[in-house]
Amino acid sequence: MSGHRHRLRRAPALALPAALLLAACPEPAPSGPPCEDDLTACDDDTSAFVEDPSCELTGELDLQLGEGEDAFSPLLAGEMPQLYTGFQGGQHVWLGVQVRNADLTRPQLKIRVSMRMCDTGCEDPANWQTDSVRELVAGAQALEITDATNFELSSVLIQVFNWNVSGQRGIDMLVTDPCGRQGLIMQRSP
Repeated sequence: MSGHRHRLRRAPALALPAALLLAACPEPAPSGPPCEDDLTACDDDTSAFVEDPSCELTGELDLQLGEGEDAFSPLLAGEMPQLYTGFQGGQHVWLGVQVRNADLTRPQLKIRVSMRMCDTGCEDPANWQTDSVRELVAGAQALEITDATNFELSSVLIQVFNWNVSGQRGIDMLVTDPCGRQGLIMQRSP
């Protein structure tokens, strides 16, 4: 697993209170750590994703969930990614995915990640709550070709809120390629 890089930047004394006030306002794409290391700089605009109607590939995508800020590292079944706490108290994980039957001629993926949690009766899917959701597009610059049929992706920043204090945690990742093929991973902690 790759380590988390910490970058400290000094801000003028008056900038900090203003930054705290603005933190409550929604921003389309925050800047600075850790977003500067995210594959899309925390931009969740999915309008760049285009399905190719001429594609004749069918079937489901074969996925492996992973983690990693700089490089993909696979997670075992039931294993959760390392949780990082920022200097202002926010928490996040770095996720990644390997697509084992990718169409390398169409290097684009739409990814939807739901961080899930449950405290009681977790065998019933209705008892699982959503902590956070992120949807993004990974293009050719972010997808690493690892062999004749595999894409690997890392550096997907997911902010979490109460996910780390739940009895059971989960990650649902839906990946769609330009052929309209999809793969779904539903990882749950033991």
